[in-house]
Amino acid sequence: MNKFRKEHMMTNCPNCGGINIGRLNKYSYFCRECFVEVAITRKNHIYVYIHSEDGMITRRIKVG
Repeated sequence: MNKFRKEHMMTNCPNCGGINIGRLNKYSYFCRECFVEVAITRKNHIYVYIHSEDGMITRRIKVG
């Protein structure tokens, strides 16, 4: 018996609601409109990472 895992697909940014979302890897996305990284954990928690101008993560916010 094969176990299939449902693939996560994000269509809107949880921060700004924009649709210009790019995929970084299997569980991470990047919004090109508000410049935040969005990560979905294996337990389906959503985190928004806000970056500074030099690329360092300045804030991590749990959304869902």
